[in-house]
Amino acid sequence: NFFDSGPADAHFVTVIDESDRVTCRFGNGQNGAIPVGDIMAMYRIGGGAAGRVGPGTLTVIEGPFFDDLGNPVIVTVTNPEQSSGGDDAMSVAEIKVQAPRSVRVSDRTVAYEDYIIGAEAIPGVARALLLTSDQFPGMPENTGYLYIVPKDGGLPSSILKAAVYQAVTATKPKTVTFRVEVKDPIYTDVNVDVTVFRYSTFTHAQVAANIRTALTNLFSILNTDGTVNRRVNFGSLGTNTDGSPIAEIPLLGDVLREIIGTTTGVRKIGAQDRGLLINGLHSDMALTIFQYPRLGTITVRDGETGAVA
Repeated sequence: NFFDSGPADAHFVTVIDESDRVTCRFGNGQNGAIPVGDIMAMYRIGGGAAGRVGPGTLTVIEGPFFDDLGNPVIVTVTNPEQSSGGDDAMSVAEIKVQAPRSVRVSDRTVAYEDYIIGAEAIPGVARALLLTSDQFPGMPENTGYLYIVPKDGGLPSSILKAAVYQAVTATKPKTVTFRVEVKDPIYTDVNVDVTVFRYSTFTHAQVAANIRTALTNLFSILNTDGTVNRRVNFGSLGTNTDGSPIAEIPLLGDVLREIIGTTTGVRKIGAQDRGLLINGLHSDMALTIFQYPRLGTITVRDGETGAVA
């Protein structure tokens, strides 16, 4: 702002609107000088996820460069590791979710919900789970393992884990006697092999594509509007109102049968004992509290023709 700017100060501020358009504001002659003459502005655009670069992609650094004696020198640059950070701004849908959560926690990190909200408020974090001896017998007392899932999947970078640790231990201090460790998520791949009977107005390829879309949406970390997919979580496909894992972990077979059975074009799923395989087995599958389900391979079989897609 121009609060400390005088009439002769050549100051300006930039304002970014919801469409990422930048507006430059100059002084009014009292707070900040009014610009005169021509102004040349040079700028670069980028940022967000689109600004991320892979390892070895930075090869040019703008110069020229000189040593202390004014002699020109050659400067080389490289990046042995990929860049970190660079997250897109929150969408309106995300703000509607995060804003109410931000006022539900105090200035300290004490309760289970404090850790979850604090971790998930860090840009780049989609899901978090705090595991203590209350949820998992055998855990050390006064210790919590804070598992985090990045928004783009995979494993969190050391920088992201450090940001989460800072948020729940220093920004909003934890209790002195409680020790917390930020950990990588433990993914569990779920391979689906299903036999379906389709309506005659649909081809097998159409039905298979619809099933793939439905399952991809079910397991996706983010929804299409950028918000976190609340249907999938550590150890379950849902949460309690306070963000903690539900007490009774549902069997994946029940959930998958419901999703596939209501997919457009599907008339019915094959017999209970052989119509659906999860990870190659006809038996059902339950997750432990710290496992995060991740969609693996999808095989769709036509119950009438035997075609596979």
